[in-house]
Amino acid sequence: MKARLCVVAGILAIATGAAADPLEVTDAWVRQPPPGANAAAYLTLVNPGATTQRLVAASSDACERVEMHRSVVENGVARMRALQAIEVPAGQSVVLAPRGLHLMLIAPKPLQEGDRVVLRLALDGGETLAVDAPVRAGTPHGGHAKGHH
Repeated sequence: MKARLCVVAGILAIATGAAADPLEVTDAWVRQPPPGANAAAYLTLVNPGATTQRLVAASSDACERVEMHRSVVENGVARMRALQAIEVPAGQSVVLAPRGLHLMLIAPKPLQEGDRVVLRLALDGGETLAVDAPVRAGTPHGGHAKGHH
């Protein structure tokens, strides 16, 4: 009887912990790429929980694959570095934005301003979040930023 209670308590603890304070996503958008170019997705990851969460993969039916990148400038040259994960510390937010962290949509289908792209974000705990991101030309405020062309 005691062993059964421990198993049930363990299952409840796991279920409660997984359901509490999920990662939140805001301000998602995809930059419309020129024909034949990759696209970039931007968003904000918000962690209201008490433990660090990690984004470990992303995917979308709108492209061949999605990679996590960080833009860096080395010796005056902008480059992208692939990432294995993006950590979101407890109680904090991480912004994916032009010239910084971003999701690279490799070999996207033709995307036009106003289209919607569903991004599936995989967390290291096994949870997957579906995010609906509008396609926009330039930056979210109507300008045009450099990069990813």
